[in-house]
Amino acid sequence: MHTSASAGVEFSGSGMRYVEIEHSENNYRLLRLGDCDFEFDAHQVLFEDGPDAYLETIAEALSEVFKGSTAQVFRVAVHAPASRSFMSSVSGTMGESARKEQLVFEAALLDIDRDVVALRAASGIAYSNDGNRGLRSTEGRDAECTSAESAGRRNLVSHISSTTQRRLEDVFARAGRQNLETISTSEAVARVLREVSMLQDQPEKSVMSVGVFDNYSMYTLMRDGEWVFSHQRVETDPEDVLYFAMQMLRLGHEQLNDVGLVTLYGSGNSEHLAGVFGSVFAAPIENINPISVVDFNGSSFHKDFSHSAFTMCIGAAL
Repeated sequence: MHTSASAGVEFSGSGMRYVEIEHSENNYRLLRLGDCDFEFDAHQVLFEDGPDAYLETIAEALSEVFKGSTAQVFRVAVHAPASRSFMSSVSGTMGESARKEQLVFEAALLDIDRDVVALRAASGIAYSNDGNRGLRSTEGRDAECTSAESAGRRNLVSHISSTTQRRLEDVFARAGRQNLETISTSEAVARVLREVSMLQDQPEKSVMSVGVFDNYSMYTLMRDGEWVFSHQRVETDPEDVLYFAMQMLRLGHEQLNDVGLVTLYGSGNSEHLAGVFGSVFAAPIENINPISVVDFNGSSFHKDFSHSAFTMCIGAAL
């Protein structure tokens, strides 16, 4: 039986979370999981052009935590605004080359100050233009294309600057890890939700996930195990977050009773947030548990262990 392994890493503030997952057919097995804290803001160093002096410290930490790793690829889940996302509908008659050109053009048009010159398709086929990387798309369900002759696919497109991409590649190369990919936190969450939705008693029901952080909130909607819609906002107050969650339902053409599960996560997650959502949704309101989608003895964790904190890096590794 063929097996492979991949690793997921997330940087947030001074913290780094990491996992390694083995893939075999339709099964995922957790090989390692952990976190570490630096005495500096690691996210700022990597994604906001922080002091170069700390890059070696991050590389040493990566080398240590992944000692003996067999992962063939290392994916970094990148938070907004370092990773920017937008929605695009592509004609079903459009070929891969034309699709790539359209998404690259749209990314450059919407973010003209960035050097956006590459695309990684959701199928795993990598395209490059001028040798740079940093733009990727995830296909969703069928969408109506107003500028095309036939219905197409809605794409969640995310991109980072080539400068940031090269900075990450440099750090991982110092750690002896060459096969680096970047993934938006929106796509990472969608990967976890795809697996979570398949574990539900009513898999035909939609699954909504809402993450709240210090300076932004993010929203993801899945149906039948497929990504439907995502967006991000700067609002973080629970009542505002609920409003934009309802807006996502409208944009995704869903009704309240179509939702079978609402999952919450992020540093801004709280009992109050759950209560606000519980006042509107009849569906269960739960903290997302990404550990549930991998083969591992959950009793090994301490009772206070925060499963949802590892949503991004587990999603990156799936």
